[in-house]
Amino acid sequence: MRQTRRQYTDDEDIQLRMLVDNHGPCKWDTIAELMPTPRTGRQCRDRYTNYLSPAVRVDEWTREEDTILISKFYELGRQWSKMSVFFEGRTGTALKNRWNYTLCKRSLDEIHKQPLDNSPPSPNYGPNELFALSIQAKLLSELSTNHHILALIRPFLREFHLKIPI
Repeated sequence: MRQTRRQYTDDEDIQLRMLVDNHGPCKWDTIAELMPTPRTGRQCRDRYTNYLSPAVRVDEWTREEDTILISKFYELGRQWSKMSVFFEGRTGTALKNRWNYTLCKRSLDEIHKQPLDNSPPSPNYGPNELFALSIQAKLLSELSTNHHILALIRPFLREFHLKIPI
């Protein structure tokens, strides 16, 4: 019988961290049995490795990370785990969530709702900035496989204020 999915509470997170400290990050079925509420070993493992582990970054995303994520999405598609090697402290789940709930949603919503204009970019990435990030990501993706075209387009990069780290 399938259990209903429930969000973890703060108390469960504290308990899970404590159990992992005591039993190590491998004995997930044992840890699940010791949880105060019914959880499976897989649920405990996923919660810890994707959200609670000290190795997982929970700080704000940078513009550079967003650019890399867009570039890697064009290069690899929805292969989040493969992409995660390019992001220190970001899990495949974090990448998927950033793409699905922020970048992809914003780009579709904002680009379709607002015409492109010369308004300054907002901290929440307006349509112009998302468009520029998208173009920059496509260029990065192309340049990673076609280094010979860099010499041809270098003069135009300055004109569009695009930074290509090659």
